[in-house]
Amino acid sequence: RNASINLLFITIPFAMHPVQVKPKTIIYFLTFFLTGLALLHEILKQTGIEKIKELYLKKISASLHTVGLLDKDPEYGLYISGDFANLQESQIYFLDAQVKGQGDRPVILLFNSMQYSSNMWLKLGVIHELAQNGYRSISIDLPGYGGSDKVPSIDEDARRIRLFEQMIKFFQLDEFVAVTPGYSGEYFLPFVFESQAAENALGWVPISPDGVKRFSLDEIALLPIPTLILFGEYDSAGEQDARTLAKMPNSSKKIFYSSGKHCFVDDPKYFTSSLLNFMQTV
Repeated sequence: RNASINLLFITIPFAMHPVQVKPKTIIYFLTFFLTGLALLHEILKQTGIEKIKELYLKKISASLHTVGLLDKDPEYGLYISGDFANLQESQIYFLDAQVKGQGDRPVILLFNSMQYSSNMWLKLGVIHELAQNGYRSISIDLPGYGGSDKVPSIDEDARRIRLFEQMIKFFQLDEFVAVTPGYSGEYFLPFVFESQAAENALGWVPISPDGVKRFSLDEIALLPIPTLILFGEYDSAGEQDARTLAKMPNSSKKIFYSSGKHCFVDDPKYFTSSLLNFMQTV
């Protein structure tokens, strides 16, 4: 009853003293208030998302030590078993996913990064999807990581090369493709440069790999191995290394938009489809 509106002011009763406020001021206030609510909602939503993501990442990064059959799918003739291999004087844990019809196809070696174990490839569904397409995969925890012995990581190139050579012999691999996220690239690069056994490697899929900067552009350009380079949009170091690796004559690269260094975790479906498409070319 006490409020009146004209073109210049709105009179708002406030205690015993009505206050005149310009309509524009009220609009500014409401806009500010609603923007604050929207921001608060987004913060709460993102906090919830980050919490869910944190629990999810914790789940997929958990190490496995199980020996024996872990999973099976008779439809595809898939049998996933865990075991240890005595390599470089330590016990190396691995998951071997045998599948019906795998004989004439290269084996896919899936390595761990510092943050994730071989269990990650199982939890992300990558192993099952590769099996459904007829590919045997072996997921390997490097020394000091995952389910493998907690020994100091191998820093010498000669020992890293020897470890790869022992893996090839242990798993009786004639042809394989190596998938090396992050830290595992430190192992594969010296191997592919210096070991004769690298002839068994039909392809390489580096995911923001470490160790690239140790080699010159001229050296990288000499590597003939077919290579699919993967990196996340928000991984500046990975993008720089991708530019370097793109000097390889038989390389191609793919970017994961809205992803960081661990892009294959953010979008495992896109990762697996990219890998399967690459496998058709090697």
